[in-house]
Amino acid sequence: MQQAASPTISVIIPAYNAEDTIGRAVQSVLDQDFQEPVQIIVVDDRSTDSTKQIVRELEKFYPNIELLENLGRKGPAGARNTGLRFVQGKFVAFLDADDIWYGNHLSEGVSCLKKHPQVDLVSSNRDVIQLPQKDFLGDWFSKHRLLERFKVKAIGDQIFLIEEDLIAFFLRGCFLLWPASIVRRDIINGLFFNEKVTYSEDRDLFLQIVAKRGCRIALKDIITSVYYRHEKNLTAPKIENRLKLIEDELFLFQSYYSQFDARYAALISNRITDLY
Repeated sequence: MQQAASPTISVIIPAYNAEDTIGRAVQSVLDQDFQEPVQIIVVDDRSTDSTKQIVRELEKFYPNIELLENLGRKGPAGARNTGLRFVQGKFVAFLDADDIWYGNHLSEGVSCLKKHPQVDLVSSNRDVIQLPQKDFLGDWFSKHRLLERFKVKAIGDQIFLIEEDLIAFFLRGCFLLWPASIVRRDIINGLFFNEKVTYSEDRDLFLQIVAKRGCRIALKDIITSVYYRHEKNLTAPKIENRLKLIEDELFLFQSYYSQFDARYAALISNRITDLY
């Protein structure tokens, strides 16, 4: 990768006490086969371990790495939002500090967006690996039957444009992941993750870019990254995680009544009923 004053893409990596994984995550961005300038923004969310020191060492050798520090602990949404305020690239991508990208992630995603101007966001497939056993659990698209679940139109090699009503799509469920996605900067610019929630901020921002910016989304059925499942994941099957997820979804879905028109009232009402 080259370094230049005007990066093609900005990568945001939120990090909190990630000393065991942050170096691996950043290195997976540095190792991309993408040949255009990349801005790497690591946002430290008040870590108490050596996360900051590890990133500072990398900064010495790679001028395209920028370490930002939150003044107070803001959580994953707040850390990503800090990064969003400093992006310079034409495209924006996110990577979690405990996951990695394969070397083709940026080149596959950006090439899709450049070749298909009707697409605003592309989400690629991922391997799912259970830690600490390192058990391979399959790929994300197959596990969630994404290409069968929704109406899609093939627009290129392994690229499928979602032709569903995307607001309804995300009200029914969130089957896409920001760390597997690349979005045009003008689509996300000025919009942020909801810092009042911890577990449903991804779905909420997908909804916002669709409702407010008319974002068009494509699925690229090429595996470009790894999602590591482990007990520290916010989505790990723990009762406290499940209860917080329900609390966050109730908060968001009750607010959606005033945001979306009457066409979606039944979907919103049904989801609130399910949560209660």
